Amino acid sequence: MVSGLSSAITVPDGFAVDTLIGQIDGQTPRLEAIRNPDYGCGVVAASMDNGILKVMRISQSSVDTLNVTSDLDTISVVGDIRFDTSGLFGNDSNDLFVTVWCNSTGASWEQSSSTSLMRVPAAGPIEELGYFGDTNDKQLFMLDFSNGSNGYPEGAYFGDYAEPGGTSFYRLDADYQITNLTNDILPTDPNRTDLDIVGMEFDRTGVYNSYLTVADSDVFHDEVSAIYQLDPNLADPNLIWSAVADTNSLDVRYYRDMCIGKGGSFGDLLYVTESVSETVMIVEPDGQHSVFASGFLAVQSITISEDGDYMYVSDSSGIYRIRAEADEPGPTIVMQEPKAASGRIFTDPNGVMCLRLIWSEELIFDSTDVSVQDEMSQDVKASVCGSGSELMMVTFERPLLYDKFTITIADTVVSAEKDIAIDGDRDQLAGGDAVIVMEHRLRADSDNNNYIDLFDLTSLAEQWLWPY
Repeated sequence: MVSGLSSAITVPDGFAVDTLIGQIDGQTPRLEAIRNPDYGCGVVAASMDNGILKVMRISQSSVDTLNVTSDLDTISVVGDIRFDTSGLFGNDSNDLFVTVWCNSTGASWEQSSSTSLMRVPAAGPIEELGYFGDTNDKQLFMLDFSNGSNGYPEGAYFGDYAEPGGTSFYRLDADYQITNLTNDILPTDPNRTDLDIVGMEFDRTGVYNSYLTVADSDVFHDEVSAIYQLDPNLADPNLIWSAVADTNSLDVRYYRDMCIGKGGSFGDLLYVTESVSETVMIVEPDGQHSVFASGFLAVQSITISEDGDYMYVSDSSGIYRIRAEADEPGPTIVMQEPKAASGRIFTDPNGVMCLRLIWSEELIFDSTDVSVQDEMSQDVKASVCGSGSELMMVTFERPLLYDKFTITIADTVVSAEKDIAIDGDRDQLAGGDAVIVMEHRLRADSDNNNYIDLFDLTSLAEQWLWPY
């Protein structure tokens, strides 16, 4: 949860920094701002720990595990995490994708030292879509998607990240057919012998030529950093790369990631994380650099929300959200008790008498701020206590038993310190009611009609001793 404003990080006047969480599994994860409301709001992160891929949603009030898969080798590494905003590979649903490099020779991972593309749906298990790249060249891919606009053929584009043996570049079409566009990206610069992509993104603003843009920091050969753009004419066997920013030695600039804002608080600008100065820098279309935020420690990943209102940055100390000061987030619920163990239905024969909520900040409220209705939309009297603390306790006049209660906490509830309305709808802005639904049914009432009848007995008989 938010632990308050970060005092170590410096941002321009009019902006503020929130610390969302410390490190995850001792790692500094790749980040991607959520671009599909089915995944909630905030930012997603992917980490690999001892062969277990974990994808998390991080917001102002919580860190939730979205999905996990463990069928990976212990030395697997996350490459990139990206929403398919083209809809090509997510059945028009803009699903989340992760690239994972694996170096296993196990039965289910025969394509040693290649990159696996994984779909991470909002609901359902992680789906492994296949391996891409040359198994003789240890490739870890950066990723972005094109919907076919601006002259680029539609598909997923993969750029090789910081590995020796040449910088390969691939395109995967909607039929999952892979095309190797080149084994070795070499811009038209006689002094370049290699290029290592640390971040890539299609420019959807038009400010940067609407081209696919990559940040390069080569650590194996010529040891320089630069920013290049790919001409859409992919029929040219050499590909045409033009420089946005000139080369600099790694002791001057060492990029770690990049993203392009799309208006809002951060404008139509290209941002990079730069580890020599430990800053987030703006790169103008003419290549000029200026510091936007400083004070990071081993700065790594960067992403900006689709509306341009939030920037997320990771470093070795945590994950941060940078926002306009006017976009003050309201208090949110961080814990609910009791919480149904499974199926979100309570089955205790005594029912539920009260609801306890822990908030991210101390609140001011009274009973008029909270209303309760049963499933017939009839009001249920309730008392509320805890004002002035982080605890809100709602006690029902009658227990929740064979019924469904809808508890509405109005955004007239405010933080005690700043007098800011709660963020009940979790859109990262103050305002919006919080709505909690609690349902209780009989344990044996399989159709939830509050009676144990022939339907329930038949259902029980059909499942008796199943699956033996």
